[in-house]
Amino acid sequence: MADAAPYRTRSTSSVQDLVRSHHDGYSAGTAMGGAESLLFILRARRFELPEETVTRVMAQAFSEYWRSTRGSPPSEAITEDCGVSFPGDGHPGYSLGLAAGWREAIETVLNEREVATRHRTNALQSLQATTDVITFKVWMARALVATDLTDVFRDAWPKVTEADDLPGNPFKVAGRVGGLAVVILMTLDNHDVEVPDDAVARIAQCDDPAVLRKWLARAAEAVAVGDLFGG
Repeated sequence: MADAAPYRTRSTSSVQDLVRSHHDGYSAGTAMGGAESLLFILRARRFELPEETVTRVMAQAFSEYWRSTRGSPPSEAITEDCGVSFPGDGHPGYSLGLAAGWREAIETVLNEREVATRHRTNALQSLQATTDVITFKVWMARALVATDLTDVFRDAWPKVTEADDLPGNPFKVAGRVGGLAVVILMTLDNHDVEVPDDAVARIAQCDDPAVLRKWLARAAEAVAVGDLFGG
């Protein structure tokens, strides 16, 4: 009978490598999600961000990733080379970590702004069920100005049933409005139109269905974000 020990050794090693790779990717994604969300907040509030500031934010994200995976801060030489050393999109676990970073940032903003906690369970369920960065940006933009959780997650819940289809139902109107904002941004993304974070915030925070429908019609033919808002 062939010796099974070498097979077991290789199998264990492969599993360990996979777990390590997934952990590296997840940690990198979490750090990047935190960095992206911070930069989004600053740009949504129309702060001027010099390249030096962006570089410092990204270097801090890399330091957090390195510390969580290596147990110690990176050396200056490693930090300067973070663009090469940082696991990116496509790395095992990265997308899950990126979503986790955005979720944590949104929860932090809501908590620090002391946004009313009605429907908190629904809000947390919506956050956990989402991995789409465009949706996270929409929710973050709303979190910056919201007074209630329904202002943030109006496109995700509550689901409107036929029995709820009543004149003046605020949840039905809110859900339609919130959904339009996400569709507009996804349409622009599909057309490779670059949308600055302050423009994302403007779209996400708009609660006028007529205006959103107008922007959606323009988004289908837009080649620049200015085509959306002009006229």
